[in-house]
Amino acid sequence: MKYETVYTAKDKHVIYYRFTCEYCGFTTPWYPIEIEREAAASSGTRKTWVSEQVKQDISVSAYAAVQRRIDTIREQVEKGEYHIDYTPVKDEGTSAPTEWIFSHYSCPRCKAYPSWILPVLKKQTGFGLSILLGLGLAGVWFGAILLASTDWPKQLGGWVFGIAVGLFIIGLVSAKIINTARINKRLKKQGAPVKELLPEINWNGR
Repeated sequence: MKYETVYTAKDKHVIYYRFTCEYCGFTTPWYPIEIEREAAASSGTRKTWVSEQVKQDISVSAYAAVQRRIDTIREQVEKGEYHIDYTPVKDEGTSAPTEWIFSHYSCPRCKAYPSWILPVLKKQTGFGLSILLGLGLAGVWFGAILLASTDWPKQLGGWVFGIAVGLFIIGLVSAKIINTARINKRLKKQGAPVKELLPEINWNGR
């Protein structure tokens, strides 16, 4: 019989940020950005214990993984990128499907969008809507073919897939137009900011 003990270590750090609304001047409470990573090691075959050195190395690995993630966020912020969320890659040390970062970005009082979130907000929401409309139109097309009561899909031949690709492209373009119009409408309603302000970030936690 084989015996194996798995030892895991977790490390967690919380970054806090807040911002002052560029429109109404309201200062938000501190919002947390939780960064947690895990590392693991097994005792190996026929061992029921893990050495203290291995435990220490695993703890160091978990801590290092957290620091690498913090450094990445800091580099993004220095470039003016305030990402709303992040999808961890495989073997990054976390099973969380999504890591929320600057997810609190609209003013709690007047609901205005600050200027620092607009670049990523336009890109992120535009991408989601593009996939939804692009795949949606193509899906409806193939659904119509499957439910067709006549032989008209066969008469189209190769055009069936060509039309699906065309509908997908139309969906992408439409999503871009819709998303841009929606955000511009919101920004027009907000008016011009009194002053452009960046969020305040406490990297060391509180």
